[in-house]
Amino acid sequence: MKKIKKVLLFILGTLLTLFIGVTIWFQVYTSELSPLKESINQRKTGSIVNPGYFFTKFYYFISGTIRDARYRDFVSSLNLDANYKIMNFGCGPGAEAKYIAEVLSTGNGQLTCFDISQTWIDVAKIRLKNYTNIEFVCGDITAVELTEDSYDAIVIHYVLHDIPTDIRQKVIDALKKILKPEAKIFILEPAGKEHGIQAEEIKQLMTLSGFTLVESVEINYTIGANVNSQIYQKK
Repeated sequence: MKKIKKVLLFILGTLLTLFIGVTIWFQVYTSELSPLKESINQRKTGSIVNPGYFFTKFYYFISGTIRDARYRDFVSSLNLDANYKIMNFGCGPGAEAKYIAEVLSTGNGQLTCFDISQTWIDVAKIRLKNYTNIEFVCGDITAVELTEDSYDAIVIHYVLHDIPTDIRQKVIDALKKILKPEAKIFILEPAGKEHGIQAEEIKQLMTLSGFTLVESVEINYTIGANVNSQIYQKK
């Protein structure tokens, strides 16, 4: 019994130490968001568009640590031209935008971080503060006036499934207008039935807007829902 007690105490001590370590790491990592606390909570509605301060910090932490490699690998797989003008549509906390900006900083490329949420735009500005090749735009893509035929590519990562179904087509139509002829849209979306969007639905939306499917791949993750990776080209 004494041995079992010692083992249990060791396990509990280890877990407590781990918990304290992760908590300190979390607080230090997200401390740069503290100036945003008041404005974030004023806009709070409980939705992904206007989350509370704790959820904002949590997602900022997860996207920059545990999930960081996925964002890096996703952007790397796109083989983006360093001289492109690119929009990261639904940029969120700027996790993949960081890696897009890195690519573009090796050339004369320009990145637009676009999001409907002022909270996420403010957070992305903090994460991307060391880059000078980025502009930030907050608004509704179907209402904001942007120059037509001006972007070489658009990157969409885990965004379409959160857009209400009745306006998804309008959003895709708006994105098509700002793309140059033969420019591409890169899409990565969760394939879950309850929280996600199926590849065929994306294809239907894109086809109705006049895009041509270039590539469609389902990625099976060991942990987490499968995702659909698709590339479309403007005709």
